Amino acid sequence: MNLLDHLNTPLAVQLIETFAHFLWQGVLILAVAELLGLLLKRASSHIRYALFLGSFLLMALAPVATFVWLNPDTPDFEVAPLTESVHPVAASIEPVMMTEETLPAVPATWLDYCPHLALLYLTGVFILTCRVALAFGGGWKLRQSSTPATDPNLLATLNDLTDRIRLVKAPTLAYCKRVTTPTVVGILRPTILFPFFMMNGLTPNQVEMILLHELAHIKRYDPWVNLFQRLIEALLFFHPAVWWLSHRVRIEREKCCDDYVVSMGAERFSYAKTLVEAAELRNEN
Repeated sequence: MNLLDHLNTPLAVQLIETFAHFLWQGVLILAVAELLGLLLKRASSHIRYALFLGSFLLMALAPVATFVWLNPDTPDFEVAPLTESVHPVAASIEPVMMTEETLPAVPATWLDYCPHLALLYLTGVFILTCRVALAFGGGWKLRQSSTPATDPNLLATLNDLTDRIRLVKAPTLAYCKRVTTPTVVGILRPTILFPFFMMNGLTPNQVEMILLHELAHIKRYDPWVNLFQRLIEALLFFHPAVWWLSHRVRIEREKCCDDYVVSMGAERFSYAKTLVEAAELRNEN
């Protein structure tokens, strides 16, 4: 018995039926989300983020609800017992041997392809799950290759910002040659990684604003949400609407953190100038 035989089950059929329904469900959810996004174009980034994240969560739940709804109540069929009496005429008829040439051709249906589709799906999930694991492993390697910050003024700024936004504990701050933009790695023990060239090319006030942006990600539990997105992308990889809506969530997430920096007292023009200068430093290096 090969792998396809193991996948030739009612469960595989139900799974493929679920994903067939999700094709139109995903398009519908995305269309409604984009329409509401246009209507809320001037709304705050937090409202738009809630809209797209809620729509993404609905996409994740739609296949689950459909799978439960499609759960068939399969009755147990019993074969009727044969009677002992045999018709004398029927008993005298000699059996006819059926060969492959005499058997009628049965047209293939979509059910015949369910094991193949299930195998393709499981292969895709396995590959993308490995991709998620490699991404987090890469973050761990970045943290291991980084150099912890020792500047007392910089660490004092980090602790002050941590207290201002009411984080329980200040994350680790480190320099890393392998990153080109400030980023947060890790979930349970987040670390803020700063490029060497950016730390030396920005003023202390600009560094403070960028630090506040990264701290906002930690305060909002964005690393956890990003992990959730990656897992849903792996499970529903076959639908472009999932990837597009996940991209929209990430865009609004960055806008939320930018607005958070401004709400904490940073001047909008100064912060925008800081982002431009940081991008220029990244391009130069």
